[in-house]
Amino acid sequence: FRQAAALCERVLRRNPLEPEAVHLMGLALLGMRDLEGGRTWLSRAASLLPGPEVLTDLAEALSECGDLEGAVQCCRHALDLDPGHAEAHYEMGMALHRQKKSAMAIASLREAVRLQPGVDEFRIDLARVLIGAGNYKEAREKLDSMLGKKSVLRDVLAVYGIACHYEGDFGRGIEYLGEAA
Repeated sequence: FRQAAALCERVLRRNPLEPEAVHLMGLALLGMRDLEGGRTWLSRAASLLPGPEVLTDLAEALSECGDLEGAVQCCRHALDLDPGHAEAHYEMGMALHRQKKSAMAIASLREAVRLQPGVDEFRIDLARVLIGAGNYKEAREKLDSMLGKKSVLRDVLAVYGIACHYEGDFGRGIEYLGEAA
């Protein structure tokens, strides 16, 4: 991330309004866990190039900084520009979840999964939110197809085990949690 930030600095010295360099600088700062710096640069990028990708990245930064309502508004703006932008649906769902708006969060996350069913992070987080809302069976159904994937197996097994436990199938819950450990 430091190399990306250094490259951006060089480009921005020549052209301080280069929208892609401003955007990348925000992402690099987020990657270095400079949340306020990332938010500032991504806000600038959104004013220069207000596309769904930039707005969704800004929403993530706002969410990380605790501005959940701002994150939801950025995602809504991104979705006004591109209703099929799965990342915006995902980020909005996660911000709504953190606001304890479960039904709206689940709807947004379901749409993200529908638009990009192959993104494991979307499925796993949807399952987590479903568990939090008491929809254990549906959470397990969302994870069934992922049980064979080695890249996410530990997360899937853990969330699946929690869903089994809450459904009252304690033996299977313990079995899946044990496999995840």
